Amino acid sequence: FFITGYHTDGSASQVSIVSKESGKETKRLTLSDSDGAAYAGHVGGITVAGRYVYITDDTGLMVYDYDDFRNAADGDSVKAKGKFSTSADNGDTLAVAFTHEEGGMLYVGDSNVGKSECVLDLVERGHRLVSDDSVRIMRLGDVLLGSSESLIKNYMEIRGVGIINIKDMFGISSVRRKKKIEVVIELQPWRQGLSYERTGLLQSYEEILGIKVLKVAIPVAPGKSLTVISEVIAKNTLLKLSGVDSAKAFNDALLKAIQEKSQGIYHDGLDDMLFGSIYE
Repeated sequence: FFITGYHTDGSASQVSIVSKESGKETKRLTLSDSDGAAYAGHVGGITVAGRYVYITDDTGLMVYDYDDFRNAADGDSVKAKGKFSTSADNGDTLAVAFTHEEGGMLYVGDSNVGKSECVLDLVERGHRLVSDDSVRIMRLGDVLLGSSESLIKNYMEIRGVGIINIKDMFGISSVRRKKKIEVVIELQPWRQGLSYERTGLLQSYEEILGIKVLKVAIPVAPGKSLTVISEVIAKNTLLKLSGVDSAKAFNDALLKAIQEKSQGIYHDGLDDMLFGSIYE
């Protein structure tokens, strides 16, 4: 695990990496900003999420590459990929102690396919809206951040109802200013004869500002719970980032069972499974 520390004499701030097994420090690294200069400011909360390490200071959140920490030798300096500030709309600076959230989802699709209605349902279930209808996307290192145009911030259009203010209706915890985009979800009208991914072994990506983002296409049909599917996509993405791939694990187990069957080792139900897959 990681521990942050800083000096009061102007020396570079540090991160200590401690072994979970022994509880002993394995290496101590100094921090540099995105220009390569030694960073001597206050550092507070730290979190590891996917490929990145996020460290807070007095004015914002510094972003580092996890592999840089893993590959560095004791005493090396690690350079930041970038930084985004935590300034309020009125120009005040918010001092951050700790921040860590995952699973930002960008919904795309044809007009009237149900994007806003799906997001509204997610908000009602405790998730937070960044923007409806128009999303501003900026690149920070290898990270994509989505935010809203100031004019439409907190507003959503629901056909048949009109314009609603999500913050006024559901409270301040139902909205946020910006969010890291992890997954693109494309809602598509269901069409007879179209083939959709069913195993999860084949992954699609959408390139945005030069960064490839995981893309999932969902066919929209009566009775399909897009909200539950969205939450499953978010949780499955987190599992994959932590090294757990359910589709791959199932495929590996199935291939092993087929191989063992060819060697005379019987698995209950394997014949029925293969028969159903061939003749479906």
